[in-house]
Amino acid sequence: MSQNNGEDWVNGINWGPGFINKIVQYGPTDPERALQDVSACYDYGDSLHIVWKTAGFDYGQPGYYQPRTARLYHWSKEHGISRVASAIWEDTRPGGHNCNLGKMSISAKDPIYHPGGPPDSVYLYLLWVQFNEGDVAVNTYSVGELYGSGSFDGGNTWSQPLNLTNTPDPDCAPGACCSEHWASMAQNMYNGDLHIQYICDKDAGAAVMGEGQWTENYVYYMRLPEWKLEPGPRGEYKTEEPDDWIHPPIKIGFDKVRTIYLKIFRQYARP
Repeated sequence: MSQNNGEDWVNGINWGPGFINKIVQYGPTDPERALQDVSACYDYGDSLHIVWKTAGFDYGQPGYYQPRTARLYHWSKEHGISRVASAIWEDTRPGGHNCNLGKMSISAKDPIYHPGGPPDSVYLYLLWVQFNEGDVAVNTYSVGELYGSGSFDGGNTWSQPLNLTNTPDPDCAPGACCSEHWASMAQNMYNGDLHIQYICDKDAGAAVMGEGQWTENYVYYMRLPEWKLEPGPRGEYKTEEPDDWIHPPIKIGFDKVRTIYLKIFRQYARP
């Protein structure tokens, strides 16, 4: 934790002694390890929320990880560690530096957009990339989808994951795929919506690592109205998908053109 824009780092308030605080406590024989991807945000009560992915780990083969055994976790000081999602299946090939899920972004919803809720409620929304079983391109690499989950109790429990793009494209050829990947979500949920940017990769895999071909790919913006979260049994959530997912539509055909007009409401002169 830094209080001066990264010039110095100090231990968090009431986190105990030491300047570095270990969130996870994986033992030498645990079957998973935190791997590479991590995201964090502060909610509007100044509490820190951290999410990370894990990969399967065989302690008999140090240095070897299992990308097809992937889980997603959340941590906060108040609730500790909770599992958000799992993606454990074999018929995938996520590619280097990827697992069956990853590339997460987490955002907290401003309380002004959920008036009337419990006074201590903390709404969190989480975005990630997921590679589903059997959704593999001609080049043998998996095609990505964007998934999301939500929590209205500060990350103690999470809703059932929702497929936000739902564009499976098995056996797609180079230049004709739509593999959603490298997504990022704004932490400011302006107007209560989620604001997401991602790449629509026309050939699954990372060409820089020799996975698939080099292609010119679209960068998409997606405004996603929050999905409704309702309490279910034992703290689980029921989810209701919004009627209108996106503005503009996620995919524009390769032979189509869409014009988007931006209205400027005010201009400011730089002093």
